[in-house]
Amino acid sequence: MKKMTAAEKNKIMKDWLSNFSGYEKYKPLHLIKRNGPILTGIYLQPVMRGEMYCPIFHTHSLLVPSDGVLSLCCASSLLNKKGAREAISPLRHEAQLNEIIEAFVIQEPLSTKREIDFYNLNEFYLAFIRKTKQPFMDAMYGMVLTAYYFNKLDLFEKNILFCKNIISSWPADVQASVGGDEWEHKIRTMADHEKLKKTFENELYSLGLEKMYDFCIY
Repeated sequence: MKKMTAAEKNKIMKDWLSNFSGYEKYKPLHLIKRNGPILTGIYLQPVMRGEMYCPIFHTHSLLVPSDGVLSLCCASSLLNKKGAREAISPLRHEAQLNEIIEAFVIQEPLSTKREIDFYNLNEFYLAFIRKTKQPFMDAMYGMVLTAYYFNKLDLFEKNILFCKNIISSWPADVQASVGGDEWEHKIRTMADHEKLKKTFENELYSLGLEKMYDFCIY
């Protein structure tokens, strides 16, 4: 097989865009949508030496400084029936796109929501953190700060406790690498509406998303 051509990549990108309302092209093979301070994205990651692609659903919080780099927070690759990552060729894309999209939507239902319910988003974060059991701190920061941003202060406290319990279960060296006991102090320092507003504005600017439509979180 050969690497996907530019024409094939463009076709793949357009096909995915036509199936996911509200998403826009961010970069080649990368679609994103904005809901308030949260971006959801679909990255059609080239795999198998660039001959195929694998769809990845992810989020990115605009409440966390990123130095102008869009993160693949809560990244989840489309899996096949054997539980392995999918690898889709341009030929299979043409023949089975509807089936591929259907499988992706079943696995990642949040990807189809134009407007996102706050509590559904919080549950999405919780499920990801429980499932991975890895030190993906961006997911924890995104979940906790989103609760504070929307004045869900009871949930803000519950989310901090949830994250602390997860972190305490990690080996000592891993806990130390993510700040250990200082993690709670750091995130409480970040949880300030004026600070979050400034970070939000800076992130939109640094990522070039100032004019991107906001589908909101309700």
